[in-house]
Amino acid sequence: MVKSIWEKMFPKKQIKEAPMGGLPQFSLYRGLGGFSYVFQNLSISQLILHYKEVAPLYAGISRLSDAVASLPIKLIDSTTKQEQPTHPAYTLLQRPNRDIQKVRSEFIRDWVTWYILTGNVYALLTGRRTHPPLEMSLLNPLFITHSSHESFSFREAFSSTSIKYAREANNGNYYSPSGLQEAYHVINFNPELQEFSPQGTSEIASLFYELNHYIHASQHNIGLLNNGARPSGAFVAKSKDGSPAILSDTAFERLQLQLNNSYIGSQNAGRPLLLEGGLEFQEMQVNPKDLDFAVLKSQSEEQIYKNLGIPVQLIMSLKVTANNMANVRLEFYENRVLPLGNAFTAHLNKFLLARYKNAETLEFIIDRDDIDVLLPNRILRRDVIEKSMIMTINEKRREFQLDAILDGDKIVDPNGRPIAGQDALGTVSAPQEPGKPPVPPDTQDIVLI
Repeated sequence: MVKSIWEKMFPKKQIKEAPMGGLPQFSLYRGLGGFSYVFQNLSISQLILHYKEVAPLYAGISRLSDAVASLPIKLIDSTTKQEQPTHPAYTLLQRPNRDIQKVRSEFIRDWVTWYILTGNVYALLTGRRTHPPLEMSLLNPLFITHSSHESFSFREAFSSTSIKYAREANNGNYYSPSGLQEAYHVINFNPELQEFSPQGTSEIASLFYELNHYIHASQHNIGLLNNGARPSGAFVAKSKDGSPAILSDTAFERLQLQLNNSYIGSQNAGRPLLLEGGLEFQEMQVNPKDLDFAVLKSQSEEQIYKNLGIPVQLIMSLKVTANNMANVRLEFYENRVLPLGNAFTAHLNKFLLARYKNAETLEFIIDRDDIDVLLPNRILRRDVIEKSMIMTINEKRREFQLDAILDGDKIVDPNGRPIAGQDALGTVSAPQEPGKPPVPPDTQDIVLI
């Protein structure tokens, strides 16, 4: 088996596992400068565990996947620009399957979630390959094993049996032995991509240290709560003359038992403490190290959102005005949501429409005009086109998918006067009779777009 780049750089005999939080997430490497913690690849099961247990990660991926799932998607004919709402492919996207992704939003949400979480998406079409598909669903990457680039096995949940899918050279898709299931694999960029295991890179792989920072900071805070939610303090035993005293073993055990049962823990917060035998409780001040954990947790949470491409202001909307929030949401959609949505429709056009006859000119697109967040951009674009003096009236109308009008093949100035174009010949240069005011342009020449 071919060794990974990391295994070549750090042989296993020099690496000592250091379990943290129940998972061997770090490796302790002994180099020339001593021991240091280094990155260790997380398995799919560990990535899923982080997604379920780290709140900022779950919130960020959910916010992003729900935003992409809410995008308006249309099926159009690319030649006529006409929408095809009754086409079977569009109907299948609205109701992908009967079990898990029952509606379009759930299918897109799961697609984006798997892509970000694991770097892989396995879309499955059922039915005879020469006919339109019956259902469309997603396979769980956790149960998929690649034996080579040409095949993979999918183990059904709660079952020991597996289905082997073989890759076909013509279209690059994978098919089951019966030919009734077709799988389409989407791979995120992986710098260590290998032929025997074509797996994409998880987008949260670069958050390795931030996730562990957040986990250990949370565990530290829970430890403070379990131990009284206060900085560490000490009981000091003194004799009658004020000099230090030593408790007997019996007295020490009784005091320890009393503290554990009656005073330690969040349920006993605020209970008065009874001291006897010269005991005094000395509370220590807040340690800067304790304060660092709160700052570290906040910084890790912020870095998680930034890595996912989510502006922090959308989650932590402190000191953000309404105008700033509109700009933040516009940036979020332009730079993150729409690219993911465009990638989804591109893959959808490739593997889904290929199963339908006479669908060469059809394509799924995102209707940007139906997204309220993009309204400022639409207004700006419309204003630029309307004021353009290099486009005819009909060219402007085509930009807005409007029909051409009579005498519309001319360019007009901002006042509506024709200045160029086939339908403007002789209009601008026509001489006026002496002593008469210029003739105002015909009302048909002034077109409000």
